Amino acid sequence: MPFVPIELEKHVTKFLANNPGSERSEVSARLKETLAEFKAGARCACGAPIWVIGSAEVGHACFMCITGEALSDCNAELGRGSFLRMEKQKPLCLECADLDHLVFLSRDDVALTKRSRKYSNL
Repeated sequence: MPFVPIELEKHVTKFLANNPGSERSEVSARLKETLAEFKAGARCACGAPIWVIGSAEVGHACFMCITGEALSDCNAELGRGSFLRMEKQKPLCLECADLDHLVFLSRDDVALTKRSRKYSNL
């Protein structure tokens, strides 16, 4: 699905409505700087062009790397509710973070949680 263009000031107004503690001048300045970098050819670590709106807030990255819809290193498709680990401002899937051997226990089974703590070697 392609992005729908939005005027910079319209985006700033929407952003401020959802982030009331932010300053209009700072948000506009970050967006203008990131837009200039995009036009100059700035790229995400994965090689894709940066996503201006997201990059203005979290640093140079493309939409997929910022939102976690797919990961740049292993290109893992991430479904809703997937676990990620952030390392050096970069999302990693559990396998890349060497955490895929762990089992997620929901908090509603107290007995199982207690037993897992007792017998875990972590």
